[in-house]
Amino acid sequence: MIIRLIPPPPHNSVLFTVSFNTKLPGHVAFPQFYSNQLGLLNQHELEQPQTYHSLDKATWMIACLHEVAFDLSMGNGLVLVRCTFIDGDVKEWTFKSDKAVRELAAVCRDTEWASMQADRERYERYGMQSVSESDLQPKKHKKQRSLLMSLVSSLVPSSPSRSRAPSPEPPRRLPPPPSPSGLPSQTLRRRARSSLVDTFRRYVVTGLSQYFPSGSYGCGYVPFVVRSMLRRNEDRMAALLREAGYNQMVMYGAQPTPGRPLLQGSSSDSPFYDDDEAEETSLESRSTDTDGSS
Repeated sequence: MIIRLIPPPPHNSVLFTVSFNTKLPGHVAFPQFYSNQLGLLNQHELEQPQTYHSLDKATWMIACLHEVAFDLSMGNGLVLVRCTFIDGDVKEWTFKSDKAVRELAAVCRDTEWASMQADRERYERYGMQSVSESDLQPKKHKKQRSLLMSLVSSLVPSSPSRSRAPSPEPPRRLPPPPSPSGLPSQTLRRRARSSLVDTFRRYVVTGLSQYFPSGSYGCGYVPFVVRSMLRRNEDRMAALLREAGYNQMVMYGAQPTPGRPLLQGSSSDSPFYDDDEAEETSLESRSTDTDGSS
């Protein structure tokens, strides 16, 4: 699962990844409740879970999340939460909490401090090492001029145009400033990640309960996979209807749109037109046209 924090500009986004174990420990027996769900999924040829946490009633919702984003760009103490599930479904809502904004701002601050401290630690580790290596390198000795060249150079005055000024030494790179906290970068990153996960636990898990009430019939991985399959089929059906030229249609109990009646004129206007039904209707109409004179 990816947890993304989008602060207001000019700050950069913060991204952390939370991973779960994919297999149970060897000394732990596989629960019967998990086995029953796997058997039900195999029976109906449904998608298998990626981790065993998806089969647990307490953790299936978190295990099915792909990305959670906190957006602080709205300001005024508002936080936009966007949850994207593994099947592409998105749940989005907004809440107002000054405490949550302060906690998320502290995550951004710790991340920036961790970056500053990491630059300084990198300079102390590699910068000083490169300086010591340059000091240890042997200096090249200039070749001694011959006696004849020394006499010639003493008699012939040197041209002022060929004189070269000594090249200035390149300025040394100053070390990056230390972070205001003075803590190591790894400690700052861990603190920021822990604070972000704690904010997710308090605000996101509670907010998702409005879509998946605890203890309800639709709660669990199997109902989640079934709803996902039905939604994909409905989206595909809607796409086929749009390609056929129908902008609106209710799957159960079709209703005509105000602009264009669903069934108007001949029956061939329907995308579900059946030639056999039309032929039976025409035969019945011809049989009723005959009178009893014959």
